[in-house]
Amino acid sequence: MGRSSWGFLQDFYLRVETAENHAQMLERELYESQSAAHQCHTALLQCESSLSACWEVLNKERLNHRASREALASESERHKETMRFLERMSKEAIRSGEIADILSNRLDTALGKTLPRSISTLEQSAPTKGQELPSAPPGPQQTATRGCSTDLSDSHQQTSNLKAKPRKAT
Repeated sequence: MGRSSWGFLQDFYLRVETAENHAQMLERELYESQSAAHQCHTALLQCESSLSACWEVLNKERLNHRASREALASESERHKETMRFLERMSKEAIRSGEIADILSNRLDTALGKTLPRSISTLEQSAPTKGQELPSAPPGPQQTATRGCSTDLSDSHQQTSNLKAKPRKAT
């Protein structure tokens, strides 16, 4: 074996050693890559879990928002109904005031025409000593008063008649 065989063997062993070192380095890198992949997978699972929790919270918030929006729309509709009701009430109050003014003017006009006539009639027929005062024509208040006093006297008379009648024995 000559020099060339020793050189060949030496080169061969160097290449084998280099290949073994390279294989060990590749195995270490593979192990590190697997560890990094496992860590990334774990981180990815945590991110998915966090994303799922966020999605649930977002859906709950969306449902709450929808319910709030519906409640707000309902409240707005009730507010509109209240406003319409208050507007109708205001119109009716104004109308009622106008009717009251019209009726008051009619009453003032009617009293203004009949009151001076009644006063002049009373002045013309002024009683002398010993005469009774003539009764004025019955107005709405006098008629009502007479009606009430008549009703009261009638009911009083009926009550006294019932007391006076003897009871029949049964």
